[in-house]
Amino acid sequence: MKTLIESTRRFEKDLNTLNSHDKDKVIQAINDCAAWVEEQGICPSSMLSELKIPSHVKGYESSLYLLKVTRENRVILSIDDDPIFGQVIFTLFRIFPVDKLQDNLQGLVESMYQDWRQESEGAQLMI
Repeated sequence: MKTLIESTRRFEKDLNTLNSHDKDKVIQAINDCAAWVEEQGICPSSMLSELKIPSHVKGYESSLYLLKVTRENRVILSIDDDPIFGQVIFTLFRIFPVDKLQDNLQGLVESMYQDWRQESEGAQLMI
């Protein structure tokens, strides 16, 4: 199964604020995580924690994870299995200091829910 890694503009902006040593650590942690998922499947580890987020959308499950990069930095990402195309998709959302987890998570969840809600309101059932 192949791995596709995508990043948001916000993630890229966060990455560009880091010094080269910290950037390298982020990139290495993401590559290590991708290798782990390829070998073990999508499952929590000492570096990867599933974020349990209550959904307001019936039948929707969060695929958000928290990746420990260093003692100070974390990455919020989603990991989705796409069996139709035989790939695992990593979407990188944010890099932030561990003490800012709640603020970053709250903003991300609100943004994602709003985007999903707007898309679903614009969808029409075709018969």
